[in-house]
Amino acid sequence: MKNNILIGLIGISSACLFASCKADRPSMSNQEFITIASSNNNLEIMSADQAIAKGLNNIIVTYGYKMKTHYDLAGKELSDLARGKNWVLSQGMQKGHQLNFEMLSPFTGEEFDWIFAELMVHSQQEALGIFREAVSGRGVSDPDLRAWIGSKLPILEQHLKEALALRAGINKKILPRHVEFKEQDPVIW
Repeated sequence: MKNNILIGLIGISSACLFASCKADRPSMSNQEFITIASSNNNLEIMSADQAIAKGLNNIIVTYGYKMKTHYDLAGKELSDLARGKNWVLSQGMQKGHQLNFEMLSPFTGEEFDWIFAELMVHSQQEALGIFREAVSGRGVSDPDLRAWIGSKLPILEQHLKEALALRAGINKKILPRHVEFKEQDPVIW
């Protein structure tokens, strides 16, 4: 069984990607947020597609459909906003997001379900950190972008609660393991 592949990997450490940022750093630019957020959005959509196609447990497949629907809509909204401001969306995924997706891709069955649930917790924590930072006093400057980000925070908080419940549900069905997801490369702004 592939369980041995996961043994020895270190636990997830993504809760606060930006928590260690110093107060004296410059503000996050609008384009930097757009790049990171669109990359995370692409990770969510591609991971959801995998859950729909490969999920063993119905809760994984159902969560995949929900994430696909929500992130497709969020991506369209972000694209419309970016187009009007001449910002460029990430067409793929940044290195950390790509590595995390590649970690998910080879697995099937119970291993896939478990890795997917862990990735969703990791990804939602990362997204919340980025979005909270973006609306902080040192965050993005564009008022329309700040309003859009603020409107998404409650949804991201709900997604995190659902991801935690998903992980708990999967952990009841299979033996929990540890996996190390990659952090998105720090952005200096």
